Amino acid sequence: MTRRRWLAILALATALAVPAAGAADGKSTLLPSFDLYDAWTDNFLLAPDHSHLPRVTAWSTSFQPGLRYRYDSFRTESWISVAADFLHVWNLRGYDGWPESVLGDIEWAYWASPSTRVTFGEQLTYYTDPRNQPFSSGRVIETLRTESINNRLFGQIAYMPDPLGRLDAAYAYVTTEFRDPTLWDTVDHQVTTLWTQQIAPSQKLMIFYNFNRVLFSHNYDFIRHFIDPHYKMVPGFPVALHNAYDFDTHTPGLGFQYLATPTWTVEMRSGVIVPCVEKGRLYEDPHLEWYERIDVTKLFWKMQLALSYNRDYAPAYGLAGAFVTQTVGGHLDERWSLKVETVQDLYYTNYSQPGTNLDTLTATVGATYYFYTWIGLGGSYNFTEQLGGPDGSRQRTTADLAQVRLSLGVPRPDWIRF
Repeated sequence: MTRRRWLAILALATALAVPAAGAADGKSTLLPSFDLYDAWTDNFLLAPDHSHLPRVTAWSTSFQPGLRYRYDSFRTESWISVAADFLHVWNLRGYDGWPESVLGDIEWAYWASPSTRVTFGEQLTYYTDPRNQPFSSGRVIETLRTESINNRLFGQIAYMPDPLGRLDAAYAYVTTEFRDPTLWDTVDHQVTTLWTQQIAPSQKLMIFYNFNRVLFSHNYDFIRHFIDPHYKMVPGFPVALHNAYDFDTHTPGLGFQYLATPTWTVEMRSGVIVPCVEKGRLYEDPHLEWYERIDVTKLFWKMQLALSYNRDYAPAYGLAGAFVTQTVGGHLDERWSLKVETVQDLYYTNYSQPGTNLDTLTATVGATYYFYTWIGLGGSYNFTEQLGGPDGSRQRTTADLAQVRLSLGVPRPDWIRF
């Protein structure tokens, strides 16, 4: 087992061992979960179409145990959760991970006053080699599928001076590390602020400002950076602009939310993105980009529809520099009865920068039958297509994935309380 795997598992084990502060009026709850998947894919190794690489079909089984501990008191909410994904490929050797992925989450929220809520948290996602997902979660550009660690430390505050106004502010320190030495590791400093004002019973006005500093480096190690005095990095790397690809984005803008009916909501945000880079110790604004976000949700009889469009100027993690990213998609969820649920998803994303243009399309249909409130059996089919590559080529890669899933939950949220 690699050093990175031991560090990730040790971090999660330490998190689970942290004692929660208790109080006489508080309560603790354990929420276990378990998912079992049986899957088939026609392109396990994701070979581009019409290439010399073989198109390999694979049958696999994965199980995902999870456990969530929650503590609640009069002014405090805190929780620790951990989940893992173990995979076995039946017809191929050498592709079993231990585990395939580990996800950990620690959060603590405190009501400093009736109008102020403060939250701190740590979120860790670790992938050993997630070949069970044709285009890995969180990294749509498939070239980036490799052993990786994503770590997010954050703090946020919500201030509500009156029932009509609310201020949200947050800071996140995000590191993304890839084992493949050809990919770029990143450090993100993300600052977000949002003021929401109720201007009418069905209308809200939003004013926002977001700042993001993205720093690039090969083979960055978040843990080693703190504990190894001999670990050599560019001076000031985790904080200061240094690499030619490093950049800042300043995004001020306005938003508007309209509740057309009790079942139909439209939210729009628009702003200008000011990307800045450091050249010769001068802070320059090379050009402007537009930020757009539109979300529409509609409740019908026994179904819910969500449509979205998002345009941003942000990194495509693993590749150097910023990309203009545009995503449009829809999600339809139908709950036909207490026992039968179906879902459909369709999303298209374009990543573009000078010399690189990538298009991805994912379509999913699925259905689940719930025997009881805590056990369900379902199936899904997913088609994924990617056109293009980080080298500027326009090669096409497609993959089909069919899954059968058995999911076990808890009968009610306080199943194990103490």
